[in-house]
Amino acid sequence: RAGINARKGRLAIVADDGYHSWFRLGAPILARYGLVSTAAIIPVAVGTNTAVLTGNATLQEIKNYVADGNFVVGHGPNFSSGDLFSGTLAGGIERTADRVADMVYGRDYLLANDLASVKGANCYVWPQGTYNTGNGGTELLDAAYDAGFRLCRSATPAYPLLFQRINSLSPRS
Repeated sequence: RAGINARKGRLAIVADDGYHSWFRLGAPILARYGLVSTAAIIPVAVGTNTAVLTGNATLQEIKNYVADGNFVVGHGPNFSSGDLFSGTLAGGIERTADRVADMVYGRDYLLANDLASVKGANCYVWPQGTYNTGNGGTELLDAAYDAGFRLCRSATPAYPLLFQRINSLSPRS
């Protein structure tokens, strides 16, 4: 029943973090089969480590990827240590404001470099796949929505306690 209201099947292929290996190995394989994909990039990492396979893609590689018909969305964190989005929502409004500011930085980077449309730039991949590991509150979701974000990728079963259980078989999925 998945996608019952759609005539075409839907598949999203998303690569995390913007590594060279995706742009140099993964994306070309998909292109051979006519498949497009999305790369979730961390803007502050773009071009910072240019090792052939383990480093981060350059801005030009990412632009070429988009020119080939693929998509780019923001990912993070761009600032602070990797714990900006993990842990509980301790820190309240200030912590939520820092998280949204990090998301907005990524969106602004995509738009400034012509890597995404406004709609595409308002998509985001939560760091570590989660927007909340603590009290079940929606502070960050509400703040992200207020900042214009409309679609965010959540966790996978690799993080079983964090997995956002959404019924993909619902008639409107």
